[in-house]
Amino acid sequence: MLEIKLTSEPAQLFTIPLNGASYGMRVIYNTRAKMWTIDISRAGVDLVTGVPLIIGGDILRPYPAELSGLYVVNVASTGLDATAFNLGTDVKLYHILPEEIASVASV
Repeated sequence: MLEIKLTSEPAQLFTIPLNGASYGMRVIYNTRAKMWTIDISRAGVDLVTGVPLIIGGDILRPYPAELSGLYVVNVASTGLDATAFNLGTDVKLYHILPEEIASVASV
């Protein structure tokens, strides 16, 4: 499991290695919708755009992307999605490999 370090900066752009490949990520706070979204690209090609950072499961599951296993977790245990001010502190983004999920599910 890898925490993808985020902050409450309203626009974040970074590159991160996952599954042996380098991915570009852009995280933006949409003030109108009052929610965070993520865009993911690889080698300059958009894989997904505007994916809401909401808790409750793999946020990439509905999308036909080569990358999966991104989970938004409220570590403050409030069960609420991130606000404009608590992304990276109370609410975090994790990349979890399928084998890590399977090992927890078998316990």
